[in-house]
Amino acid sequence: MTTAGPVGHTGAMASESRWPLWVSLLIVLAVFTLRLPNVVQPMGPDQGVYTTIGWGLQSGLALYRDLWEQKPPGIYLTYLLGFVLFGSRTSSYFWMDYLAAALAVLFVFDIGRRLVTLRFGAVAAALAAIGTLPAARHGYGGFLERSVTETFVIPLAAAAAWCAVMAFRSTRDRWSFAAGVFIGVAAVYKQTALIYWPALAVWTWFVADAPRARRFASYAMAGLVIAPCLAFAWLWAEGVLGDAWIALVEYNLAYLAIGDHGFLYSVDRFAHEVWRRMKTDEVWAFGSLSAFVAVLAWRRRSTSAGQAALLGIAWLGAALTATLANGPRFFTTYFMPSLVPLSLLSAWLIHQTLALGRREKAVAVLLLVVFTGAMLARSGSATRFVDATSWDTRYLFGHTTRQEYLDRFRSRATKAFSAADNDRLADYIRTRTEPDDRIFVFGMTAGTYFTSRRLPASRFLWAYPAVSNMVANRPEFRVETLAAELARTSPRYIVLQRHNGDSFSGWRAAEAFEAPPLAALISSSYRLETTIGDFVLYRKDDL
Repeated sequence: MTTAGPVGHTGAMASESRWPLWVSLLIVLAVFTLRLPNVVQPMGPDQGVYTTIGWGLQSGLALYRDLWEQKPPGIYLTYLLGFVLFGSRTSSYFWMDYLAAALAVLFVFDIGRRLVTLRFGAVAAALAAIGTLPAARHGYGGFLERSVTETFVIPLAAAAAWCAVMAFRSTRDRWSFAAGVFIGVAAVYKQTALIYWPALAVWTWFVADAPRARRFASYAMAGLVIAPCLAFAWLWAEGVLGDAWIALVEYNLAYLAIGDHGFLYSVDRFAHEVWRRMKTDEVWAFGSLSAFVAVLAWRRRSTSAGQAALLGIAWLGAALTATLANGPRFFTTYFMPSLVPLSLLSAWLIHQTLALGRREKAVAVLLLVVFTGAMLARSGSATRFVDATSWDTRYLFGHTTRQEYLDRFRSRATKAFSAADNDRLADYIRTRTEPDDRIFVFGMTAGTYFTSRRLPASRFLWAYPAVSNMVANRPEFRVETLAAELARTSPRYIVLQRHNGDSFSGWRAAEAFEAPPLAALISSSYRLETTIGDFVLYRKDDL
């Protein structure tokens, strides 16, 4: 460890060529310009839940009591804010995602600039912009991964890392406090984000000393508690603290225990998921290689570039630990926060390569270019990006019909999702109901409430928790309770999504829908009216 203070980089910046800065700036602008056609993409199942809750909060409903989901309130309040800023429309969640990505790239740029040089920051920003490009990283243009909880944890973690750098370089405690504030806000989106607090304290220890690390940790802790305390106070003022406890603690603990696989099973699955990404994704491959080289170059941690590498390792370690803490279900979204530190580490490896002697640099550059080219060919990210963006652009300029475009967004094998059917369902319900009518979708298509502008007849916006018996001593999660609630609220339509299910527990919507309490309600008060794709619509009998 070094106790030396941060050194300036004025001479280094003056001697650097400016062309990498301008190239990186053009790359960032190009990437964010090419993201714009994605604005027309439909919402996925998760976004359907969040948009409905944000819209429901606008309508005066209460979180957890009237609109149930098991995440902390940050994501729902963000959607509410997004609707206030951009309007209550589907495109609003695109703009929230867009701004979050831009903020993350901006923080990465300034982290690199302050720790190393302007050129390093520019390269890191360009790599972060490319590495987090949804249409390249994910299938179907990345519409399933847009504006989820991890989306907003990413810029908050980047902001916390930037504050840690500021605290290190200026030795001012207010920056340590601010780092804690950002981590606390991130925890209001997802509790696992708290791991960034010890990770940044450890980084401070390695680049400074133990007393500085303890001081950082203390002031960061003071800031960290602010956002959770404000969230607690808001839930208490809304009178939903008990409902929140059941959703956030009791249900989530039971949810994580499904299958009783144990911690070693989760570790094994996690390791396989990471290895699969390293083999098939150029960002993971290049970033992991960079992390490995950075660990080997441990003795250079006192240099400015070494400090940036250590930050990338600490940041990546925190992101991966948070992913593992999510339990044995490793969804693609859980791995998104790792993309930014991987990009920072990749920038470090490029920086170190360019600093080699002429002969060594030529060989190293050649190896990196070949490696990256091979991974790009293997991952297919460029083809995936071009294909998705072309579809979006064609629809944006009216060269494709809406149904043809939406039909692209569907699961072919399981039939669990179809954006075209979702759109037809919402249109059908909207034209055959009154604004005051309520509906209930027995499945995982909560976006129907938002797009049809019809409030849900149950607080459960997706059916699985309502009938899961998840918490043994809680009647809220039993089918008879749901049936009684629907009998009381009398939705105009009850819609069965036949192929919805939960592969981890073996639950199937079509089977659960036939449970005696629900079957009795349907047979006594509803009639089968029509089917729309995977949806079966039962209409309330007016007689």
